[in-house]
Amino acid sequence: MQLLVGRLRCSCKNDGCDWQGPFDGLAAHYTSCNYRLVSCDNSAMGCPRKVAFGLMGQHLGRCEYAAVACQYCSQVVPKCKMNDHIKMYCGASPDHIIDCPEGCGGKVLQSDMKKHISQDCQAHVVPCTYQEFGCVYRGARSTIQTHCLKEVPAHMFLMSENLHVRDVAINEMKAFLKEFTVQVEKMQVFFGEAQEQSARDKQAMALQLAQSEARTSAVEAAVEKRLAEFQQSVFKIGKGVEKMQATVDGHTWELHKMVQDPMRIATASAVAFSAPQSPVLSSKPDQATSSTKIPPIAAARLQASAIMSPSILKKVRTTKYKMR
Repeated sequence: MQLLVGRLRCSCKNDGCDWQGPFDGLAAHYTSCNYRLVSCDNSAMGCPRKVAFGLMGQHLGRCEYAAVACQYCSQVVPKCKMNDHIKMYCGASPDHIIDCPEGCGGKVLQSDMKKHISQDCQAHVVPCTYQEFGCVYRGARSTIQTHCLKEVPAHMFLMSENLHVRDVAINEMKAFLKEFTVQVEKMQVFFGEAQEQSARDKQAMALQLAQSEARTSAVEAAVEKRLAEFQQSVFKIGKGVEKMQATVDGHTWELHKMVQDPMRIATASAVAFSAPQSPVLSSKPDQATSSTKIPPIAAARLQASAIMSPSILKKVRTTKYKMR
C-alpha cells in the first residue's frame, strides 16, 4: 500500500508553482520550491511580511524594516523607525527633542536648546534689566517684569546716582580730551618742523650728490685720457720691439750664412781685423803681413763671439742643428 501511495501523482499547492510528480518527491520539492512562503529576513526587526522564497531578494531591497545604523549614535534600528529614533531617543542627534533642563516644561530640539535657554526659557535665571545701573536682583525670566514694576523708585534712584557718576566721568573725559588736543597740536608743530628740516636735508644731500657725480665724471674722463695715452705708448713700444726683433732676426740670419760659408767668414774676418798701414810700415809689407796674420776660421769665430750675445749664439746653433 505504501508503495502504491508513493507512486501517486500530486502537484505543489504553493501559489504560482506548476510542479507535478510522485508523492514520494513532494517533501523534497517543498524544501526547494521557490514559491513557498517564508518569513522576511528582517522579521527580528519587526517585518510581518511572508514572501515567496524566490522573491526574497527583491523584497529585502525595499523592505522598510531593514536594519540601519544611526549616523549619530551607531545604534541599529529599522529604517522605517529612524526618524522617530533620531527625534525621540537618540541623545547624540541635534534633532533629538528633549525637555528643557531649566524646568519650563518646553520640549525643544537638542540643537536649539542653547538658543531656547538664552532667549525664551521663562524658568532661566537672569539679572535685572537695570543691572547696569546697580540693581543686583536675579530671578527667573518670568519674574523680571514684575520686579521692574515693583522697584520703580529704587531703579530711578539708582539711575540718578549712575547719571551723576557718568557726568563726573564725562567731565573727566572732556578734560582729558582737551589735554590730548593740546598734545596733538604740539606734535603737529613738531612734525611740521621735522618735515621742513627733512626737506632741507634732502636738498643738501641732492646738491652733494650732484657735486660728487660731477667730480666722479671728471676723474673718469682724466683716467680715460691717461689710459688712452698709455695705450698709445704701449703701441709705440710694441712697434719698436717688432722693429728691433726684425733687425736681430736679420743679423742672426747673416751670421748663420757666415757660419755656413767659410769663405765669407774669412772675408769678413779679414775686413774686421785689418788695420790701416802707416807710412813707416808700408815699406815693409811682407813683415807687417806676417806679424798680424790670423787664420781665417779663427778670425771668423772671434768676430762672431765678439758681436753676438749668448742668446743669439744659442739661436744660431739651434738653427744650424735644425738645418742638419
